[in-house]
Amino acid sequence: MTSCKQGDVILVPFPFTDLTTVKQRPALVLSADWFNASRDDCVAAAITSQIPSDL
Repeated sequence: MTSCKQGDVILVPFPFTDLTTVKQRPALVLSADWFNASRDDCVAAAITSQIPSDL
């Protein structure tokens, strides 16, 4: 098992909406280190480098 640390950017296999395939996408680890150390899962949020045009 690879441990994640809060603030790490990791690659996560996100599924397409039809669930037929997945693509590796970056995600930011949000959960605290103490949480990650005691579990096989972590809490992460998808991130992007694309800036919306309406900003």
